[in-house]
Amino acid sequence: MSVLPGFALDSRKGRQRRSTLRSLAGILLSAIVISISGVDLRARVQAAPIAITVALAPGSDSWKPGSGITTNAQVQVVGQTQSGTTVGVDRNGDGIPDQVAQANRSGQFTMTLGVQLGANLLSFGAVGGQQLTNPVTLSVVYWPNPFFRPFNGSPTPGGQPFGRLIPNSQCYAKGLPSRPPAMALSGVMIENPHDPAFSPNIVLGLVFYGQFVDHDVTLNESPGQGPSHDPPIDVRTPALDLDSVYGSGPQIDTGFYTQDGLLFQLGENGTDLLRDDQGVAIIGDPRNDDNGLIRNIHLSFQKYHNLLMSDALNGVPSGSLSSVQKAALFAMVRNDVIAFHQGIVTNELAIAFTGRPVPDNMPPATNIPVEFSAAVYRLGHSLVPNTIAINEFGDRMSPTDPRLRAPGNSVPFSMLFGPRAQPAARFDALISMTMHTLLIPFSPTNRATGDLIGGNSPNIGQGRMMNGVMHLDLAETNILRGREQRVPSGEEYLAMMNGLPYNPLTSGNTDLFLYILHEAAPLGHLGRVGTNVFDRAIGGIIAGDPYRYTNPALFTPMQTFQYRQATVETLLLRIGALAH
Repeated sequence: MSVLPGFALDSRKGRQRRSTLRSLAGILLSAIVISISGVDLRARVQAAPIAITVALAPGSDSWKPGSGITTNAQVQVVGQTQSGTTVGVDRNGDGIPDQVAQANRSGQFTMTLGVQLGANLLSFGAVGGQQLTNPVTLSVVYWPNPFFRPFNGSPTPGGQPFGRLIPNSQCYAKGLPSRPPAMALSGVMIENPHDPAFSPNIVLGLVFYGQFVDHDVTLNESPGQGPSHDPPIDVRTPALDLDSVYGSGPQIDTGFYTQDGLLFQLGENGTDLLRDDQGVAIIGDPRNDDNGLIRNIHLSFQKYHNLLMSDALNGVPSGSLSSVQKAALFAMVRNDVIAFHQGIVTNELAIAFTGRPVPDNMPPATNIPVEFSAAVYRLGHSLVPNTIAINEFGDRMSPTDPRLRAPGNSVPFSMLFGPRAQPAARFDALISMTMHTLLIPFSPTNRATGDLIGGNSPNIGQGRMMNGVMHLDLAETNILRGREQRVPSGEEYLAMMNGLPYNPLTSGNTDLFLYILHEAAPLGHLGRVGTNVFDRAIGGIIAGDPYRYTNPALFTPMQTFQYRQATVETLLLRIGALAH
């Protein structure tokens, strides 16, 4: 029997020998059933001087089989030892062979071993009381449909302009009457704090998950109290790829991860984000430490990654894996976490905000449109109550209270997701007073920089005075930001959808942010215009993502089905943050 090409591990010399890999592509591996009678399987695996070559699945040469990575659930082992030796393989570390093979007169033996998804540690030795030395240990990583999603965005890297669904809005033509002042419009959007209305079908946690999603796909770093670029620049990668969590990966953002590059480092015994000596969170997007609700969602994804990685390692010490194997395991787990996230956004979150999942047939988009980022996705501000319950005793607090920003302070997940979750505010054109009187820190990690407030700035507005302190009016700011970024009106967008001409003088010229809220009021979710913008933005970046969870070349139909069922509650249950 000839030894198949692959990689050879010679235990006697303690080195790896790699032979030609290209010939692997045409090899069809067949299961080899070996039955050896008279072998006591209770016998301990003894050390044996065995040279082993592993032949991997067809086509797997591109994934460096020399490092023990296979795309097939079966690994064929062809080895060389002493004539007549019975060779056993131990897969669970108990010293008892799980499978054996008899070497022929030339000392050659063959085994076909099933491996589980993730890392597998195989130890080979002689069986039957033979006293030999130098055992062979082989680490194998089984990873179906391997792919490495880039860290710099897919398909568009960060630092690119936002897109536009209507490139040249007619709402800003010269000679048109001025729209009503933003502050005047904001004044009729204040919800009565003594008579709050709540959503019958949107739990509060999804509002903050929506903010977490916003931090995943958009970041406009224009000066806080001055005009933005035209078009504005999206610093974040415009894809649902959790770059706010993973950063640039363990090779670059080494501070996020354990020394082996496989797990996230956590702080305070896993109850908080990792922080430096000044208490600044060491994470991909500092905005995710803006308050305890967003922080805990970020932390939950780190814990979910760590859970899946521990499962993938199968108890195999990371020190037994090569750098290529570690990179493969990290990519596999990251792909799973991102696909789960994409499933939540396009199904659970979309159903809450639009009444249905995001359709799969949206035209691909490579950028987040301003109609989404500067208008429609600000719908979440309508869903934030004036106060929220912060514990099981019924104590209430403003969701923007600075005390919720302190490390360790947050609202229990049971009050945000699941059967006992409190509701979001009603989805309508009335916004709670807490959203009209904000003090937003310029830097969530450096309080000394002060707060973002009103004061007649071009894209901030005059704000509201409260207890002698100027506060930011978010409704006013949203309207001004939409105008500054030349977002079309709701009527113009509807005309585009209907294929009709648009005249701002006769058709109407309502700010898109206001239009979609009035659309939503009788429905409890976005109406026709708002839903179309949401679908074009979220569905577009999913369709344009070659690594999307619906790509049949990368994910099986069962995997895609499972991701479509993904919910935040499921994630929290899996990491133990919610009780069943």
